Amino acid sequence: IDLPFIIVSGTIGEETAVPAMKAGAHDYVMKNNLARLAPAVEREIRDAGERRARREADESLRESEASYHAIFEGVQDAILVESPSGEYLDANLSACKMYGYSRKDFLKMTVADLVPDENFALLPRHLDAEALPMEPVETINQRANGEHFPVEITTRMQLIGGESLILVVVRDITERKRDQGIIEHQLEHLEALRLIDEAIIGRLDLGVILDIVLEQVTNLFELDAADVLLFDAEQEILEFAASLGFTTEALHHTKLPLGESYAGQAALRRERLIVKDLREDPGGFNASPHFKEEGFVTYICVPLLAKGTLLGVFELFQRSPRIPDEEWFETLDMVTTQAAIAINSAKLYEDLEQHSVFLEQAVKEATSELRQSKEQVETILDNSPNTVLLLTLDGTIELCNTSITHAFGYLRDEIRSEHVSELVDDSMVDSMTLALKEALASDNAQQIEILAARKDRTTFDAMVNLATIRHDNNAQGIVCTIMDISALKEVERLKDAFVSNVSHELRTPITSLRLTHGLIVKNPKKQDVYLDRLDRDIDRLNYLIEDLLRLSRLDQGQVQLDLIPLDLNTLAARLVEDRKSLAAKQELTLEFTPNPDIPMINVDKGLIGQVLSVLLTNAINYTPPEGEIVVQTQAQILDGRQWAGFSVRDTGPGIDSEDRANIFNRFFRGKVGRSSGAPGTGLGLSIAHEITQRHQGRIEVESSGIPGEGAKFTVWLPANDD
Repeated sequence: IDLPFIIVSGTIGEETAVPAMKAGAHDYVMKNNLARLAPAVEREIRDAGERRARREADESLRESEASYHAIFEGVQDAILVESPSGEYLDANLSACKMYGYSRKDFLKMTVADLVPDENFALLPRHLDAEALPMEPVETINQRANGEHFPVEITTRMQLIGGESLILVVVRDITERKRDQGIIEHQLEHLEALRLIDEAIIGRLDLGVILDIVLEQVTNLFELDAADVLLFDAEQEILEFAASLGFTTEALHHTKLPLGESYAGQAALRRERLIVKDLREDPGGFNASPHFKEEGFVTYICVPLLAKGTLLGVFELFQRSPRIPDEEWFETLDMVTTQAAIAINSAKLYEDLEQHSVFLEQAVKEATSELRQSKEQVETILDNSPNTVLLLTLDGTIELCNTSITHAFGYLRDEIRSEHVSELVDDSMVDSMTLALKEALASDNAQQIEILAARKDRTTFDAMVNLATIRHDNNAQGIVCTIMDISALKEVERLKDAFVSNVSHELRTPITSLRLTHGLIVKNPKKQDVYLDRLDRDIDRLNYLIEDLLRLSRLDQGQVQLDLIPLDLNTLAARLVEDRKSLAAKQELTLEFTPNPDIPMINVDKGLIGQVLSVLLTNAINYTPPEGEIVVQTQAQILDGRQWAGFSVRDTGPGIDSEDRANIFNRFFRGKVGRSSGAPGTGLGLSIAHEITQRHQGRIEVESSGIPGEGAKFTVWLPANDD
């Protein structure tokens, strides 16, 4: 107990008082000086209170330190006490376990010792309260064994022992990052699945669906190549349908019976088949020399099943060893399931298209069962691209499928109870009425071409089929099918235009033949010269006809270029000379400006001659009398490569910017071509463009579109490397 103790005596001296003070007395007062007693008592009472307060503060501090120590050592996160200059002053047990250092080790270390070298430059050199981040920061630390691991660090400036120190809380987020990576990976797969689903939903073209699925699958699973073999149930064979990523066409003619080869085995067993290394099976794919060139190593085959029905197989190829994990296969199974559903829908659609005529007759024969099968029929009809109507005997629309909205812009409820003539242009109403009467009067379906009218009264070409529904030989109604034939009509128009304008490609050489023949008659003495020219014109005419067919073969990749060294000056000079008489007849000046330094090129002479012939023919046809046509050869260096070329410049009406964007499209004729009356099929420039591209060249057109300034076509071809 701390009680103030003051000695009051009249006899003791200093020699007695000092030991008493040392023994515990707080003061002594002599009786002859009692005036000091009251202040001494007050002072001692005050000092006793201060001593008691200090004891309580010390006790509180010890309790606080004990509590702090319990928290400091008890948390799972690492806690480090750091000086503003970066030295570690303390570390808890979790920090020692996390980093693999002892407390003594930490007291010898700085911040830089826990940070990998590549992250060290990111550390701030001076830390204060304002420089410390307010939010937790994710970074990389390293353990005593050199292992790097991700951490989340929270830093706070803390007053400890009267000194401002940095309290660093470190949390190991390795598992969080791993889980986050797994989630992100799964999200990537789900997003890819969504994209695949979005790409194929609503599509009914089997070829388009297969191309989309192959592209998405090769990207999603980082495959080198993939193909689809579809199952023909009648012949029980797997047949090639589509592929992506192959350098050869080794699989394009594949026809495999069930059970044969890897794909046939997977299809027969209806289960996934994996070949880790194709190189170890010389009798498999690698038996084909073309396939061996592909260099594939890993092979995976997955059956495509829809409701238990085999549709085909997916073959996946990798040019390096690869053993995917189970998650990879789970994602693949989801993708192939989606693909199978889409393929099945497309095949059903194809079947529906092939049996559209049969469907109309089936509807007629199944009238007595119409009510019982209404939902089934409506489902089929709603998936038909054609508009199908059920009409009353007077032509009123009673029922319609959903195609009415896409084709005509009407909602189904809008058009019900309206007369079918609302869907016909005013000029065709009488024809439609007559067709309805004939359908009612006959057992045979009636077919008529009309001009259909949409809700906004725009029109399109359509084919209408009318079939009367009869029960006990009594007419009950009329089934009306309306098919949009705009595309077919456009094909017919293009065909008619081609037939009528084919002289664009044939008339010039024929005219030249006639002129040459006339010159031979008038001047027999020079017949050798004219016969030589006649022979060349006959050859060009033959080439021209052949090249019209060759354009088709070019599209199919069936044309092999006969490459030979060629001097463009010689080719251009001969073609210009042959065209001069034709140009003179049309009062045109035709000149040739050769470039003596033009390099040799390796090309197909006949095809390149046709390109120049097309450009010359167009220039002669569209340049007005007294105009000028200049053919020029030229050379340039572009992107470090030497090019040789020729240009044809005229002083005709030119080509405006809108036509220039489409001028190389097949069957396209610009405003000038259509208004001039000059013959043409719209194929010449597309042929020239196709041939130039096959030679790895390019064709350019320059024109202001101002009459008289004409146009300039330039063809560039890569020169010989030597």
